[in-house]
Amino acid sequence: MISPREIAEFLTLNRSKANINKLIASIEKEGLDFNAFFSEVQHQKQPIRWYMIWLLTHYVEANKEMGSSIQTLIWNQLKATTNQSMLRDLWRCMSHIDVNEEISGEVYDQATRVFTSQKHAIAVRAHALECACYIAKPYPELREEMKLFLKPLKEDESPGMRSKAKNWLRAFS
Repeated sequence: MISPREIAEFLTLNRSKANINKLIASIEKEGLDFNAFFSEVQHQKQPIRWYMIWLLTHYVEANKEMGSSIQTLIWNQLKATTNQSMLRDLWRCMSHIDVNEEISGEVYDQATRVFTSQKHAIAVRAHALECACYIAKPYPELREEMKLFLKPLKEDESPGMRSKAKNWLRAFS
């Protein structure tokens, strides 16, 4: 099993996409204790802390079922994070997994607060929007609520947010 400290050391030396892919292959082959991984994230300084979350994002995108199995750990990390780069990547993780009902209400509420707030970076808002929309998709009452959130975003200053709002409004209609 690859250790979180080894991952941090690897990322300290080289965080290239090729190195990220090697680390992901090692995790897939050898396994990883995700509790230890998130604990190690807390002990690292920036930018290594962010690099570790960036690696996690790529891992979750390639292994969505594993992302679903560790979503509570991801969610707890997201709630404890203030760094905008890490928030972006953690919301990106959450938008790639099927959020379970146990935490979906809390995640949805936080995601709507984030994507409607101008205090967050656009990428953070965009991934939070995706997460909230995926949670709302199977529930007619939440889809209607999301439409109310999305309509003002059609006038957002960010072209990306305007586009996402229009696409989701179309999907929810």
